[in-house]
Amino acid sequence: MRFYNQRLAGPALRGLESDRLSLRVIGWLHTVHKETISVPAAVSTEEFGIWPAPPHPVVYFMPASAQQGLLYQPLFFHEFGHLLYACHEPEMDSLVQDLQVQIAELLEPLARRNDAHAQAEERQCTIIVLTWYKWAQELFCDAVGLTNRWLCFHPRLQPLFAHEPTYRVSLFSG
Repeated sequence: MRFYNQRLAGPALRGLESDRLSLRVIGWLHTVHKETISVPAAVSTEEFGIWPAPPHPVVYFMPASAQQGLLYQPLFFHEFGHLLYACHEPEMDSLVQDLQVQIAELLEPLARRNDAHAQAEERQCTIIVLTWYKWAQELFCDAVGLTNRWLCFHPRLQPLFAHEPTYRVSLFSG
């Protein structure tokens, strides 16, 4: 219950008119992917980001000033990539680990020395290999965003943006 109170209650209960466009884009994103169709979502006005924790409700973040038009809505597609990554985390992590092994092999020195300089180089290589976990996840999310960004302006989405005063995405609906 503490998790819901700390992270989800505020965005779920606020229901501002200014959230409508963002909630429609996010709601549409969730309905077109079988992995996320039953994952409820809310939006909050903080720096761009997401709390992906499927099957728990997801909170997307976008500053209030950026929610007022279509200009920044494609950023939700990148954030949605984080949710897809979380839905497929075991498979994705396995792919990233394979990449990390390949990177480590490329960074392997041709000859090994046993001194402080060699130990410092080894620590630096370890940092590089570990950093690629976050980089790979961000590149995946960029690919999701770039692959799907055109959808924000696609004619089939016009009904999504039509005036519908009773529309509301419920955080706890299925």
